Amino acid sequence: MSRRERHDAKSKEITTLTIRLIAFAVTLIPLAALAIPWVTLDGAGDTYSGIAVIAVPASPMSAYLYEVSALQAVILMLGPVLIALLAIVTSYYYHRRKSIPWGPPVMLAITLVIAYGTTDLVSEIQGGLVVVLAVAALLTLHQAAIRILVVMRRKRKLPAVYRTLAIATGIGPYRWSET
Repeated sequence: MSRRERHDAKSKEITTLTIRLIAFAVTLIPLAALAIPWVTLDGAGDTYSGIAVIAVPASPMSAYLYEVSALQAVILMLGPVLIALLAIVTSYYYHRRKSIPWGPPVMLAITLVIAYGTTDLVSEIQGGLVVVLAVAALLTLHQAAIRILVVMRRKRKLPAVYRTLAIATGIGPYRWSET
């Protein structure tokens, strides 16, 4: 192997490692986003973080929310719990270098249901929910790119494209931990 080929291989390894680390870090963002404001509840005027929304059943506000819409109240209070669990599972899979094609789309769906399915209870969506929405969309696209790569590799179509996509998605050549 020439010096240029060794440099290219090392460069691909470093790029793959960097993308894997960034992807793993991105999976942890929804957990941190639980601590920043998610919604402003109608009639309350206060903003609630994801953690505060989880704690709403223990407050007097829960009776009002259930009176307005029991289904929307359940969605609003269970949504952050499900998102936290999905973020933990997704980050575990990313840590183990495994694909989780169902996790990010489910997280995206739950976030959209909270944002657009609780309009009777929520007067304004705050930054925390928007951050979770953006991360879930990004991870969904990442998982879609991995699925496309797997199909292309299996069918042996466009090898130059799937090799580049393997590096760009972080599942390409990386030998440091495998030696």
